[in-house]
Amino acid sequence: MSDQACKDSGVAPAALNFPLSAIEVRPVIDAAGPAEILALNRGHWEIENRLHHVRDWSWDEDRSRVRSGKLPRNLACLSNAAISIIRLRGRFQHQPQAQRHYAARQGEALREVVGAA
Repeated sequence: MSDQACKDSGVAPAALNFPLSAIEVRPVIDAAGPAEILALNRGHWEIENRLHHVRDWSWDEDRSRVRSGKLPRNLACLSNAAISIIRLRGRFQHQPQAQRHYAARQGEALREVVGAA
């Protein structure tokens, strides 16, 4: 994290050296058996497979040239929202199928987003 980001957040740089997940998960891992550790590991990979893989392949996010400011995070939030809406509706088995459908029917896509609330 940059010095400016530390100043903006009001958090001292030394406090940002360790990820929160490592601090919070360590007691759980120490008390867990092999089955629980395996479940934690699989839970991590479920997120990778269900979200990040879809964003990388179906939404082609890795080729995005957006790298600075707040736009990358905003685009990721919009992608996550779209992926979630498509999944919650349960109408399409695969993201590319839904993308093709909604690309040809923008009005329907807008109604899906507005009706998602």
